[in-house]
Amino acid sequence: MSLNAAANAALARRPDYSPEDQTPSNLPDVAKAAATNPPGIQTTATTLQTITLYIPTEVITLYVALVAALGPIAAKNSEGVGGRWLAFGVFVLFTPIAQWMTFASKLKGDNKPLPKSVNSWPKWEMLASTLAFLAWAVALPNSPFSVLGWYSPAVAGVFVLAGSTILGMMAPLFQQRLAID
Repeated sequence: MSLNAAANAALARRPDYSPEDQTPSNLPDVAKAAATNPPGIQTTATTLQTITLYIPTEVITLYVALVAALGPIAAKNSEGVGGRWLAFGVFVLFTPIAQWMTFASKLKGDNKPLPKSVNSWPKWEMLASTLAFLAWAVALPNSPFSVLGWYSPAVAGVFVLAGSTILGMMAPLFQQRLAID
């Protein structure tokens, strides 16, 4: 859950936010409250959502779990980094597929036709989520990049923040109506 969504859910339990006197009491109500930005906090919510929109948290969570299971890298240029490179490559390829499958699942859930041609795919979202995954994967401790001489965790961390912000800022440039085929 994002910090923004959690804050929205908490605000929905206050009597001075709408819907007044209607505390969310079941999962659908909590989910709706988490997805709804209360009036008056749009700027904060929009900024947070823009920064975090394209971060594929589900894919990163799986990747972090795998990297943790592989254990720490003992030393620079140590053996065993090959498996990390393989995992990194698999997850880079998996990210746009996961984005497409999520998009298709939402369409299927609404009884809409699945996209057949590439023109009707969410190409921007697939690219942006892949770029965001790349930035996050590089910045993680024990990433395969950490054995490279030029790698710096501090620079990688700044790159994640800047990259996430830039992707959010670029989004309006790539928003086009998707075709239905």
